[in-house]
Amino acid sequence: MVAWCVLRFEEYITFAYLFGDYTRWNIDEARHLFEELAAQGSADAQLGLAFLHGTGIGVPESSQAKALIYYTFSALGGNPLSQMALGYRYWSGISVPINCERALAWYKKVATRVAEQVRLSGGTAMQRIRLPDEQENTGSSSSSPSTALLDPNLLNYYKYLADKGDLQAQVHYCFCFTVLLYRE
Repeated sequence: MVAWCVLRFEEYITFAYLFGDYTRWNIDEARHLFEELAAQGSADAQLGLAFLHGTGIGVPESSQAKALIYYTFSALGGNPLSQMALGYRYWSGISVPINCERALAWYKKVATRVAEQVRLSGGTAMQRIRLPDEQENTGSSSSSPSTALLDPNLLNYYKYLADKGDLQAQVHYCFCFTVLLYRE
C-alpha cells in the first residue's frame, strides 16, 4: 500500500514539473522522472513520455513511433487518457492506418469505465426542465416568450427546484428574476 502511494505521489510530482503546477516548470526533470517511473511499469508515466515524444517537448526530436509505443503500453495498463489518444490516432490516422474498428474499441474501453463510475456513484442527479419551444399565440399583445417565463406558478416551481439544489433551475430562476428586474 505504501509503495502504491509513493508511486502515485511521484507521478503527481512529475506531472507538476511537466506543466509547472504548484512547482517550478522543469521539463527535463519531468522527462527523467517519467523514464524512471515508466521503467517501473507506471501507465501514467508512459502517458507522459508519449506526450513528450509526440509533441517533441523535452526530447531531442519528435517521434510519433515512440509516442505510439508509449501510448499503447499506457493504454494497455488501463490509462483512460492513453486509450482516448489511441482511439483518436486510429480514427484520424496519426502514425497508424485509419481503422474505425480499433478506434471504436479504444473509445469503448473509456466509455465502459465512465459508465461504470457513474453507475457506482449514482451519477449527478439532475431534473430536466423543458419549456415549450414556442408559445401558442392567443392573439394577446402580451403573449411573448418572456411573459411565459414570468408566470408566477413557473417562477415558484423554479424557486422550489433551485432551493433543492437543482443547478439548471437556479439558472432559469436567476434569468426570470433578471427579466423581472429589467422590466420594471
